[in-house]
Amino acid sequence: MKNYLLIFIGGGAGSLLRFFISSWFNPLMAVFPLGTIIANVLSSFLLGLTVGFLQFKYPGNTYLQPLIITGICGGFSTFSTFSNETLILFKAENYTFGILNILLNVILCLIFIALGMKLVK
Repeated sequence: MKNYLLIFIGGGAGSLLRFFISSWFNPLMAVFPLGTIIANVLSSFLLGLTVGFLQFKYPGNTYLQPLIITGICGGFSTFSTFSNETLILFKAENYTFGILNILLNVILCLIFIALGMKLVK
């Protein structure tokens, strides 16, 4: 039961973080979903830090995985919004930004997960 509560609390916090970041950054570039990329990259970095911490520093912790990895990072990152925004770019025949959105989300998120894990070692 404690895991459900930790996921619930973390998911709500992550969703609010994503909402605030998207609300702040998306208006800066009307044609490109900057807020979603920033939210996904920050969430990936936090996930990398947490995975690294659990793997290298505190492997017995039973609270951080459901709270941060499943809850906060699950609510903070958003594959569905990224997919929808990419589809909107393609439908508007803005193929360059659509492809750029895919590449930046995938490549930057992988880099920042690895960076987060490396910082903990």
